Amino acid sequence: MGLTPKLVSGCWVGCEDRIVHFRSLELGQGARTALPIWALYMKKLYADTDLNISKENFERPSQPISVELDCDKYKQPGEEKNQNDNF
Repeated sequence: MGLTPKLVSGCWVGCEDRIVHFRSLELGQGARTALPIWALYMKKLYADTDLNISKENFERPSQPISVELDCDKYKQPGEEKNQNDNF
């Protein structure tokens, strides 16, 4: 997956048949297979002036962004806390 301020797109490379395997993990990873396809796609989008795809940067947020990660706040009454929830 890749994104720009005005576009989100992705490329999936794989096989639905479980019998198919790559000769090595390196050959099957996304940087080796999907990334070159996605990069060529983006080059062609940027080159097509009729599409008017901007190369602008993302707008900086006016305030700092924070995210609270506290799963215990969302547990239902009676739901036990799992020791594996701490990672």
